[in-house]
Amino acid sequence: MPPNYEPTIPANPYSYSPYDLQNIPPPPKPPQVHNKVVFALAAALVALLVVMSGLVVGLVNMSNKLAVHVPTPVGTGVRGTSIASSPTRVPTNQTQNSNGYTAHDLLHAFINAGASVYLPQNNETLWYWSGHAFSVKEHALSSVTFGDIEGCTGPCTPGQVGVWVYSSPDIAINVQDEVIQDEANGNVMEPFGYITPYVSGRCLLLTNVPDSIYKQVVQERCN
Repeated sequence: MPPNYEPTIPANPYSYSPYDLQNIPPPPKPPQVHNKVVFALAAALVALLVVMSGLVVGLVNMSNKLAVHVPTPVGTGVRGTSIASSPTRVPTNQTQNSNGYTAHDLLHAFINAGASVYLPQNNETLWYWSGHAFSVKEHALSSVTFGDIEGCTGPCTPGQVGVWVYSSPDIAINVQDEVIQDEANGNVMEPFGYITPYVSGRCLLLTNVPDSIYKQVVQERCN
């Protein structure tokens, strides 16, 4: 008689089930959302910086195209700069002379008379202003030099105006003679050529602007 093989049934037939919770692997970790958000923000910031840089470069190029440039005279002390719409800056550190007026006062008189004053400079010597053409021994008490942009509607070289105030009419006449002598020796203010100096009282006026109001103002205000 064959042996009787009865299966052995454990007390809990489901304790070794392959679906037991202990045998199920843990679920995968969720994706790193925080890192992706940081990366996305950084990429957006870089893109924004690139766009802003392009806008700045475009604005700079546009402003350069709109500016009207004045050619710089070669070999002179005259400053060639851009003619742009800006208020005239009037210098104030002038030395008061014995008769109570300075080149600064004459500058205001020019502006009030309708002069197109551009970039005034104070206390420049004749030697520097003329590009080393005029060498004089006397020192002025005050001076003002500037460009005249009357009639400039595009690229142009401004007219040049300079006024020097001395301590006496005799000194002003001596400086006038020295300038005339320098020009006679071939020392001219390039590229403007010969400039006839004008003296009234203690003031010496040099300008290449024809038929200007500067001579009239100097004649009225200087003594």
